[in-house]
Amino acid sequence: MALASNGFSVTGIDLDQTMIDLALARLSSSDLKVAFLQADMTKLDFNDPFDGIICLGNTLVHLSELQLFAFLSWARCALAPGGQLICQILNYDRIFEKKIDKLPIIENDMIRFERHYRHLNNKEELLFCTVLTVKPTGEQVKNEISLYPLKLEKLNILLKQAGFKNVELFGDFKKSPFDPATSFPLITVAS
Repeated sequence: MALASNGFSVTGIDLDQTMIDLALARLSSSDLKVAFLQADMTKLDFNDPFDGIICLGNTLVHLSELQLFAFLSWARCALAPGGQLICQILNYDRIFEKKIDKLPIIENDMIRFERHYRHLNNKEELLFCTVLTVKPTGEQVKNEISLYPLKLEKLNILLKQAGFKNVELFGDFKKSPFDPATSFPLITVAS
């Protein structure tokens, strides 16, 4: 919706219809034009090319390597000449090097969202554990999911295999240089 308010034509997708419904509810109180679709990001099919594809929120690590390659290949083919793919994930090189086991808590008046990692078998496997507390009711929703912790070297290989020629890396959205040892996020801009 922020992109649409700046004049961009936007299509938002999510696998979960509940998330689409929430986005549509937020959209209903504005005059913005945004299309929302329930879809699997590894099986997208659009006719018109995109000037940009944005994937935020550490989404890529919820895919398998095969699904990730399918998405990156689709994105490369779906971009118009000069178009860019912008992705944000966490810096898993740093997470494994420093054995990070928790992320900052997200909290506001309504919720508290705790996020933890469990490093499995001294391998490069992670279990992502979350606790979402709804403050007005005290209700807690707990979840655990296995992640594909995407490190920089593997991401670069997959982007090149998918056909991307130019890849820029940043340590934040202000375009600070990416440092595998200290950057918290990994922002990738590929064309």
